[in-house]
Amino acid sequence: SYDLVTQVQDGLNKLRGLPMLICWGERDFVFDEHFLAEWIARFPKAEVHRFADAGHYVLEDAREEIIGLVQRFLASD
Repeated sequence: SYDLVTQVQDGLNKLRGLPMLICWGERDFVFDEHFLAEWIARFPKAEVHRFADAGHYVLEDAREEIIGLVQRFLASD
């Protein structure tokens, strides 16, 4: 529902100061580059990785690369 989406959107600012890793499939049929631009604007310190050949299910499409990124991200200070 619209109310739920609005609540989630309003709550995103609570995450602003946290370390963040964003893995983005550039061939996503739902969330296009405009959505990514908004995430980058909201979280300018986030570590962003784009996957040209990945779609909506980025974890399936770029699994091996993302596993390494997540492991490194979680191990960093």
